[in-house]
Amino acid sequence: MDATLFEDFILGRCTATECAKVEDWFVENSDSEELEAICVPVLERLGCYEDRTKAVEAFNAIKAHIIMSPGRLRNRNLWYKLRVATTAAAIFAVAVTGAYISGSKASGPKATPDYVEISPSGLTPLTAMLPDSSTILVRPGSRAVYDAASFGEQRELLLFGDAYFDVKKSEAPFNIRCHGATVRVLGTRFDVSSHDADSEFAVALYSGKVKLASQFGSSNDTLTMTPGEIVKIDKHTGALRTIRIARLNNNLEDRSLYFFEKRIGDIASELERRTGKSIIIRRPEIASKRVLAVFTNGESPEQILKAVTRDTEIKIEEPDSSTIELR
Repeated sequence: MDATLFEDFILGRCTATECAKVEDWFVENSDSEELEAICVPVLERLGCYEDRTKAVEAFNAIKAHIIMSPGRLRNRNLWYKLRVATTAAAIFAVAVTGAYISGSKASGPKATPDYVEISPSGLTPLTAMLPDSSTILVRPGSRAVYDAASFGEQRELLLFGDAYFDVKKSEAPFNIRCHGATVRVLGTRFDVSSHDADSEFAVALYSGKVKLASQFGSSNDTLTMTPGEIVKIDKHTGALRTIRIARLNNNLEDRSLYFFEKRIGDIASELERRTGKSIIIRRPEIASKRVLAVFTNGESPEQILKAVTRDTEIKIEEPDSSTIELR
């Protein structure tokens, strides 16, 4: 068995005979280190992950499901359990079945999944038009994935990172699934920030309405946002904060940076993604400090960090041209 066949299996490109071959391979080699050595790199490469741990979680979920299912994966409905069990396995559960992307059972025959990934290759945001004529701007270090084959019936995508949306109004809801939260809309303009490296999940609403469901921490909160609101959710505790900003606005051409009660640690992560600079915070208490600032003139990372730390004892050093340290 090789990695190419396993990748085809994950992406739903295998015949029934090939699927059976992969399933038998898992069962016969369940305790083999070779099995993990072949599969985990494939999952890591396909899965929009920032660390190997999540790819291993996905591999273990897939292996356990194949071994424990009497009908194994030829009983496709059982794949939905993987999606619920672990966010790490979600994209693979969707890819193999082609039948579950929103958590409800599809009726009738489904088209072969046609997965599209939108991801900037460098430090410039990437703007794309979705099949329903909605527009998405994906920022550096982020990616969005959707099934073009089912998007007409069910407007849904997976977001890993942050993006701006201008959703075309329709009777069909538009769902954005992130790690720990779901954003549901009918037609509106808003920003979503869902980077694994950041301490908070955030949504900023410019027009229309958004329904936000959070499963971070021990919370299970659902709320409806109105224009001018920014909702921040602490990923560790699930604590939810709403900030109201008069005349809050943004558009596809706006390259301004808005930091509304944002932690310096998260600001540093955003500047790293946008500029390629390495920003090192030497004291933990620096990362947790919140600031409110707006930058509209293309300021450099050095200028931004100096501004947000101006009235503090934080020192900024530049040991080389690609590194900034906060002490």
